[in-house]
Amino acid sequence: MKRRGLLVFLLACVMVFTLALPVGSLAQDDLKVITSVLQIDAATQDRVLTHINETLQDNRWNTLIAERLGYKIEYSWVVSDSEQYNQKFNAALAAADIPDIMRLDKVKMGQCVEAGLLAEMGSLIEEYASPLLKQILADGGDAPRLSCTFDGVQYALPVVDADIERGSVLWLRTDWLDKTGLEAPKTIDELIVVLQAFMEIAGEGAVGLCQCKYPFGFNANSRFNGFFYGYGAYPEMWLERDGQLLYGSVQPEMKPALAKLNEMYNLGLFDPEFIVMDENKAAEAIISGKCGALYGAHWSSLAPLQDNVMADPEADWLPFDLPSADGSPTIVGTELATGTWFAASAKCEYPQVIVELANLYCEKTFDPELQEYAFYSNPGGDAEGVWKLSPVYMMTPLKNIDTTRAIRPHLESEDPGDLYGEQLTMYEYTLAGMKGDRQMWGWMRVFGIDGACQVQYEQQYLPGETYLSRFYGAPTETMNSNQSILTSALNEAIVKIITGQSPLDSFDDAVNAWFIGGGQDITDEVNAWYADQQQ
Repeated sequence: MKRRGLLVFLLACVMVFTLALPVGSLAQDDLKVITSVLQIDAATQDRVLTHINETLQDNRWNTLIAERLGYKIEYSWVVSDSEQYNQKFNAALAAADIPDIMRLDKVKMGQCVEAGLLAEMGSLIEEYASPLLKQILADGGDAPRLSCTFDGVQYALPVVDADIERGSVLWLRTDWLDKTGLEAPKTIDELIVVLQAFMEIAGEGAVGLCQCKYPFGFNANSRFNGFFYGYGAYPEMWLERDGQLLYGSVQPEMKPALAKLNEMYNLGLFDPEFIVMDENKAAEAIISGKCGALYGAHWSSLAPLQDNVMADPEADWLPFDLPSADGSPTIVGTELATGTWFAASAKCEYPQVIVELANLYCEKTFDPELQEYAFYSNPGGDAEGVWKLSPVYMMTPLKNIDTTRAIRPHLESEDPGDLYGEQLTMYEYTLAGMKGDRQMWGWMRVFGIDGACQVQYEQQYLPGETYLSRFYGAPTETMNSNQSILTSALNEAIVKIITGQSPLDSFDDAVNAWFIGGGQDITDEVNAWYADQQQ
């Protein structure tokens, strides 16, 4: 009996010891191996991994995946930048042998679909997606799904992003606006009056409107996009009219806007050297206190406006909705913000792993009941970026706007309440800015009561005063071969009209050249894609 009792005791000890072993040691052979890829720069890798004392292979995400899903993630390659990623991808594509799961952009996704390398994903999303993941995808609308649909088949899981944040707001230096006694402009002509008054305040070397050499760019500073929207013109967007898609940059609505910009240039409202300035160079006028107006992004208060505020204790800025030619509400142009897709190889034995990994990421990052954001996404400090260790990640389409809405009552009460994760962090930053911390001023103007996200949500998104570019598929054949040349030539013609080097009617010649040079082919290809999406 004693020997039997000892044996039982020893067996129990073995069981306890076995259960205490790491997952990889416990049942290594039972785990289903999934090959993947990872792009993480050396600085982030060193900072994050050193801080949490983990490795690329042995970390909290891979441990969680093994424990919860029974998968072992093995990296086919780990690279530090996009150039290396592209080299590895091109080699895998040429060999028709891609990893089980990987992150793709539009071009890479189109190449993989054409080569027959991807597994169908739509039915897997329907079968395996959690309610939380399905809600995130639904909030993103149809465009992200259609962006990865070819011939009626969905081949990837889109990482939905915030389209509204690709729009523009008008930033004005409000301490100057108060000095002038003027109201925030509702029309372009009122904007001109404000700019002229600002230049008088700024004195010698003043610039009316900050503008760089790049005429257009979504979610960027010192571009003309927001100005053109005020004229019902939508450069570098695809517009739906009478069932057909038309390229916004070559439409007649462009000419009145160009005429007004030429007028403003002749009034001296632009730096005459803007045609050779990049975004950083153009911003020097703002930072030095020589410019008080900027067509920019929701984050512009963080850069370059924050630098101006730090340099001048009197400086203050607010975001405003875009003025229009006639004072009517401006319909803000946006593009599909989704720029990343996760796909499974057609050879992958478990293609549903994409959806299962996305479920897990959403649970640990977004589920308010669990409040595990800090551990799995952003512990803060040197460990910011732990989420990059997950082989699949997701975003929410209204994350920043949701944060703005969530923290507003807490800002009013100065009580964080049940806020957690990123929302708690943004509450703390914003409140500090409201209490006079100049280093946190920029965050206050993003997420605060009068911040840019509030403007985009209440004055643009909610009233439906936004317009999403209607083409969001992979670049067409002619786009890949000719688009960059066509865009450069057209934008050069536009800048010459603004600066008076060419007459306004030269725009018509530039449009004709665009169509002849390949624009018509692009238009036909885009409409063929659009027809497929309507089926």
